[in-house]
Amino acid sequence: MKILIVKPDRDRLEIEADYWEFSQNKFDDSDIVLIFYKNEVSEDEKKEEKPSRQGIIIQKNNFTENLVNVISEEKLRDCRKEKEVVFVGNDVKWEKCTIKTIITDSYIADNEGIIKALDDLVNKEQSIGFLLKQVSIPIIKYDTSEDTFIIEEKISIENK
Repeated sequence: MKILIVKPDRDRLEIEADYWEFSQNKFDDSDIVLIFYKNEVSEDEKKEEKPSRQGIIIQKNNFTENLVNVISEEKLRDCRKEKEVVFVGNDVKWEKCTIKTIITDSYIADNEGIIKALDDLVNKEQSIGFLLKQVSIPIIKYDTSEDTFIIEEKISIENK
């Protein structure tokens, strides 16, 4: 995608990027941050890519992002607190535990989708149990071909 940024003094900055993210609380001195990324593609992969009818090259690479980089850690914590889902610290030792992978449904990559996916994630956490241990942080897995994403997280529950 080609991006044109027009500054208040009317100077223009043109960049090319493969995907972007909106971020808050990632940079101290900015209220709104749009971060643009470029996929690193090997020469062999470049030869295989064919333009679509609109002249847009479809990116084969999907990407992942830490959920709290997209929403704040506070938002995730508040959503869990509302549903009474509690995560114990890694210092808590369980004699026997089971590791489960939670995968949300697929959602359209927009603000409404991220809110629905967050609710889906916390509802699935709640259905497993109210005392959980985090094995891996929630990750957004974005599918560029469909412009959709899922959230995946690994948790541990105590076997009683």
